Amino acid sequence: MQMSGGHVQIANGIAIIVKLTNSCNFSCTYCGVSGFPIRKKGLTIETMSIEQIIQLFNVVCNSKKVSSVDFIWHGGEPLLMGPNFFKKVIKNQNKIFKDVNIKVENSIQTNGALINEKWIKFFKQNKFGLGISIDGDKELQSKQKKALSGNSYNQTIKGIKSLQKNLIPFGTLAVLTNDSIQIGAKNLFNFFINKGIKTFDFLPQEPILDINGNQLSENIYPTKEYVIFANELFDIWYELDDPKIHILLFEEIIRSLLNKGSKICQIGHGICANTIFTFYPNNTITQCDKFPRASNTIKKEEISNITKINSIDEVCLSSTYSKVLNQQIKTLKWCGGCKYYNNCKGGCTFDRYLSSKYNLNNSQCSIFKIFEHIQNRIKENINR
Repeated sequence: MQMSGGHVQIANGIAIIVKLTNSCNFSCTYCGVSGFPIRKKGLTIETMSIEQIIQLFNVVCNSKKVSSVDFIWHGGEPLLMGPNFFKKVIKNQNKIFKDVNIKVENSIQTNGALINEKWIKFFKQNKFGLGISIDGDKELQSKQKKALSGNSYNQTIKGIKSLQKNLIPFGTLAVLTNDSIQIGAKNLFNFFINKGIKTFDFLPQEPILDINGNQLSENIYPTKEYVIFANELFDIWYELDDPKIHILLFEEIIRSLLNKGSKICQIGHGICANTIFTFYPNNTITQCDKFPRASNTIKKEEISNITKINSIDEVCLSSTYSKVLNQQIKTLKWCGGCKYYNNCKGGCTFDRYLSSKYNLNNSQCSIFKIFEHIQNRIKENINR
């Protein structure tokens, strides 16, 4: 399993999103962890210790069922922990998993602003999947991803150039907002290509909800404008037909339509309660972190606590886990009758939660409309 852009790629195993810290050197307008809406309400910094990481490794290592695990190092901004912290992580990981039959992979999602020679050396020595968060050109990036000091665009581009110079592979992720849509799909596509970025992905801005389910931020998901933007972006990518340019969501939808399955959690899986977990600095284990927990902005079910279990297998034995699993299964009813269900399998659980929250029917599902557009384009191409 690896992380590319904002999607977890699933193999035969589990993914654990490790929220190392909610501290960040940026304050993004749409972020539910340490962005402007959260800082406005007050942000209490939480940071994980190496002892907690070691305990997590031991809990996973003691599993009798897990065949592979992808540790997705996340934040806030995970690079704030520093290279020395990550060296300790890798040292202990290698030691603990040395004699067990569990495949281990690591990936990290970062804004890239802190990348320097020490980080370059670390990335060269350790096989990390690397995702860089960047929304677009200088005007858009500076507006949506505000640096606490300096300019966010300049800092992220400097990090990207350093990775490119040192031939370190990475993917990028753009969060789509109303401002992104106003810029247009072609301009966003051209921005990435002109910067030499050949692997990129996008996610729609999603609402930040308070403890009562009220929105703290605007959202563009799901909207007609988002679907139009996504379909225009697909057309540009599809017509260019350059095998060196990868947009993961589109590639995986095509794989799914061709009945080849999907490697990402957003397409072709539907239930993630038994494969994707999130580990927080307060020792709690929850479901996918797309269900926002940050700074007490929304009620979040604690499935387990790392200090109360000996093996990750025990997580699935809790009553809370059963509740979360049943809730995820229940939301699949929303997809009833959808002609793409056998391909999509219900898509992202959190997306279904949003759709039910806003009382939408499945014909209004954005993924449905993107699937339909892509299928029609493929049929047109075949019939030429």
